[in-house]
Amino acid sequence: MLPFHRLLDFLCLNTEFRDGGLSVTWKKPYDALAESIDAANKSGVAFDGSSDAHQVWLPFVDGVRTMCLRPSAETRFQMQVLEGGV
Repeated sequence: MLPFHRLLDFLCLNTEFRDGGLSVTWKKPYDALAESIDAANKSGVAFDGSSDAHQVWLPFVDGVRTMCLRPSAETRFQMQVLEGGV
């Protein structure tokens, strides 16, 4: 499998073509990032330091920090796969 495909396999739970475009279902915690980006786009938040953008993306950062400090068995396995150990 090509490295790009391995990365997509790591990030995406499911992908499909729908209504002329690609629809992606993200694995946790990446789904929270996608949701925060959607929320920012809908609310018109600017990511240039002039707004409270941190309120949109901070939950994602907390999720990633938790994943890194106490990764689940599935996350540890996926990281081993990406490193080529499995």
